[in-house]
Amino acid sequence: MRPGRNLFAGLANSIWTALINLAVVPLYLKYLGVEAYGLIGFFVTLQAVMQLLDLGLAPTANREIARSLAQGNAGEARQLLHSLAVVYWGAAGLIAVAIFLLAPFVAGYWLDSKSLAEGDVSRAVALIGLVIACRWPIVLYQGALAGAQRLTILSAINSAMVTLGSVGAVAILAFVSATVDAFFIWQA
Repeated sequence: MRPGRNLFAGLANSIWTALINLAVVPLYLKYLGVEAYGLIGFFVTLQAVMQLLDLGLAPTANREIARSLAQGNAGEARQLLHSLAVVYWGAAGLIAVAIFLLAPFVAGYWLDSKSLAEGDVSRAVALIGLVIACRWPIVLYQGALAGAQRLTILSAINSAMVTLGSVGAVAILAFVSATVDAFFIWQA
């Protein structure tokens, strides 16, 4: 538990994440075009809104895991994490199904696409649901690592995943398929 090291790791992670996300925007625009990039903006917005459904469970897990470990009761922390994981993964499944079922409606009536076919937009929205569902439980595990004072590990994992997700997406778009479907499949 070294506050200086944890602070540095968190700061480095934040700076790296911001730089990577800024660096890939022109490449996403180059390979996907403005309208498909708009779907990425929709994805980011929807993901942020979905995080509100957390209802404070991740910060609670953070606090309770820190408390349990401070008292030397790692078993209690494990039990809590397992119980919350069941809730989070169940919610992730519900999110995926809900967005999948709403995808045709969102594509047809909410998102106004000029250059992308409605079916392509609907499929992209369904894939967005899959990505959000895959990423939904991450906040729980981040809270658990933070509560366990493992911020250097958390920052390293976050930095690696941001790099893999962003740089990998550019590679997929450049060398495999420059489609919004390929982008979201990679993200999932």
